[in-house]
Amino acid sequence: MKLRLNRTAWNLLRRLGVQGLSIIEFDDTVGPIPKFVYSRNSRLIRRILRDRIFSSKVSILAKYACEARLADDSRIIIETFESIGNRVKTNYIVAQISENAKYTKVRNILKTLKRKLEGCKEIRKDIVEDCLISIA
Repeated sequence: MKLRLNRTAWNLLRRLGVQGLSIIEFDDTVGPIPKFVYSRNSRLIRRILRDRIFSSKVSILAKYACEARLADDSRIIIETFESIGNRVKTNYIVAQISENAKYTKVRNILKTLKRKLEGCKEIRKDIVEDCLISIA
């Protein structure tokens, strides 16, 4: 599901160097799946939406690294958080950033989003959007 952001939030993310953002949720029946995406034009988001296995690869990568350069030369940042339902589930915030991104500010935005989502029963679109809009 595509995230809807106002122009101010969208411009801020672009100025900071965020090219794409995805929330990957762990589903009990199929494993990690993309729940929300921002900027379908980024290589990362196109790959997440096209390749069902890629979300699983990101979840494995997140166990060992919080940042990576992919084979297509995309640079990504991963932030892990847990949600609580019938059991504790590990989910991921993944952002593709440009080479000249303001890394510290982008990392802070992801950490703020992580704090908002940590421990929730359901990852809701309005919470994600409100958090990203309030940061701008």
